[in-house]
Amino acid sequence: LTAIGQYAFTGCSNLGRVEILSGMTTLGSSAFEESGVTEVVLPEGLKTIEYGAFASCANLRSVSLPSTLQNLGGYAFYKCSALTAIILPQSLTKMENECFEGCSGLTEIEIPSQVTSIEWGTFQNCTALKSVTMYEGLTSVGASAFSGCEALTLVTLPESVTELGGSVFWGCKNLTTVNLPQGITKIQNSLFYDCSSLAAITIPDSVFTIGYSAFSGCSSLEAVEIPTGVSAIESSAFIGCTSLTEMVIPEGVSSIAYGTFYNCTALRQVTLPGGLTEIGQEAFQNCSALEAIELPDKLTSVGNYAFSGCKVLKRIDIPASVA
Repeated sequence: LTAIGQYAFTGCSNLGRVEILSGMTTLGSSAFEESGVTEVVLPEGLKTIEYGAFASCANLRSVSLPSTLQNLGGYAFYKCSALTAIILPQSLTKMENECFEGCSGLTEIEIPSQVTSIEWGTFQNCTALKSVTMYEGLTSVGASAFSGCEALTLVTLPESVTELGGSVFWGCKNLTTVNLPQGITKIQNSLFYDCSSLAAITIPDSVFTIGYSAFSGCSSLEAVEIPTGVSAIESSAFIGCTSLTEMVIPEGVSSIAYGTFYNCTALRQVTLPGGLTEIGQEAFQNCSALEAIELPDKLTSVGNYAFSGCKVLKRIDIPASVA
């Protein structure tokens, strides 16, 4: 036996323990999808588990992977909700998208050192995942890779990581600590969306853009120091950061985008750059603790509702340059 083909045992609901003794190098796409399999032992010599091989095997509790495995296909263990642990062999070099998505019982994972990329959605909605170990050599973490991992509290990213996709930590409500490696150039869209326990973050000097809704809903975030090299802060970047008390915008930023600080109800002090030319719609709407703000002389536009709901704002001087 050298291969088990596509859909070979799909839907075989009475399957229990499966042990393949030897000879197989490839396990085909959806081979055991939606089957009743509870335990799997795969043979040495196996190199590839293809797309969806064990997808939606809701009773799968135990998987033994061989030391020869190199490729783990997309959706390979999708929604295997009874799986609480799995050891990935050091031979593994590639994990494709969403291979563990919805494994809601999985509590910890160690990414092998030869894996250079965690692709999009790999651990999305692994709601019990508490511990992730990653090694130097990893260069990218794809969009939504850990989205919805509500049990994650601490993430240590290797310094070799230079790219974080959008929404990587979306909805990680208990995440309190994460490091951002030097080398990343953008805080991607919705990177920390609704990370409501994140109280502090250090943005590396290599970053020049903070993306759309990057910190939206980070209601525990008290302070953020934005590096001087940042030249763009996109819309809704800090919307709903209700613990944020002060903000210094770097000199390279020329525009405060739509809704950037909307509903930052504790924001008392904002320092705007001298080269700022535009404050967008709803930029500071409902910043109900903001008492004063100095608008720079180069400002030419203040958008609709920009300071609406700033109930304690006592004085604001509009530069003559504003049309």
